Amino acid sequence: RFIGWIMRQTVGEMLADRQTELAILQESRLRWTMLRPPMLTDKPATGKYRISHDRPAGTRISRADLATAAIALSRDDRVVARAPFVAA
Repeated sequence: RFIGWIMRQTVGEMLADRQTELAILQESRLRWTMLRPPMLTDKPATGKYRISHDRPAGTRISRADLATAAIALSRDDRVVARAPFVAA
């Protein structure tokens, strides 16, 4: 409970903004995918990433690997109109 309270206090506004962003996308007629990464790092690219649709896929991902995932998933019909978690 304490950790949940800390999260709401520190990133609550950001989480609310992300929910609003998702609602806007869901109401649009656009072809969209909203990636939900965890903490970003400046580590070198590994070319590897994981996605999950029901819970965070990990705790970190490099910016380079997130870019790799974004490019690959932009052509993946399985994630259209979805908001998958992506992590290293």
